[in-house]
Amino acid sequence: MRCSTSPEAQKALRIHVAKEMLDLVDGGKTLDIKVLVRGVYDMINNATEDHVQALDYARFVPYMVDHLQSSDSRLKKLMLDSNVDYTALSSLILDTIEGEEGLAKMNTYLDLKDTSVKKVLK
Repeated sequence: MRCSTSPEAQKALRIHVAKEMLDLVDGGKTLDIKVLVRGVYDMINNATEDHVQALDYARFVPYMVDHLQSSDSRLKKLMLDSNVDYTALSSLILDTIEGEEGLAKMNTYLDLKDTSVKKVLK
């Protein structure tokens, strides 16, 4: 894979995702995984103007959500109160976490018009 997030970037992203989720808890709001993923995509894409890098960051979000909720009861309750489909979340993680195909699937998941992921990576 051409682009890859560093361990430091993954740590910063994890902190960002945790903060976003805790803000939802504190605000009494529900979690929409797709909105959270799209928010990270948009944040990275706006900062870097790099579609593939933004997809690379975005595809870590479902994995991080799953990991964070397993270690914090407030986040687990947020997931339950939001009726998050754990099977769909697990499928999303497995479909998008690795390789060019994972980037392409994240592109599709986010309904992005830019479908040039494979061309950019070659």
